[in-house]
Amino acid sequence: MVVTSLQVGVIFTVAIMPAIATVFALRRQKTQTVARARLAQQVSQRLSAHRSGRSPIPDDPEALYIPGVGFVIGDISCQFNGRSPFLRCAINPCGPCADCHNYHPISNPQNQG
Repeated sequence: MVVTSLQVGVIFTVAIMPAIATVFALRRQKTQTVARARLAQQVSQRLSAHRSGRSPIPDDPEALYIPGVGFVIGDISCQFNGRSPFLRCAINPCGPCADCHNYHPISNPQNQG
């Protein structure tokens, strides 16, 4: 049996495909890990600011003070808003809320009728 250069090329390509797929998967995982670490750092900074008595969100343009509740960040008319000074949203925690394609208004059962 004679092995042609085309067959060698196909065998080589098939053999190296898992390694290439692994490299791409590792790069994607690293990007996600870095994003999660940044989010954790932001939440940690806000939490430590809250514990020290400082306002956790003085410079956040989406901060809103609600009497009796305190500061919240993000668009509070969205169903996914965290209603917290630490976490903006369950889907888009880093924000911003403006032009978010996951925006879903809170449904009010009193208005359904």
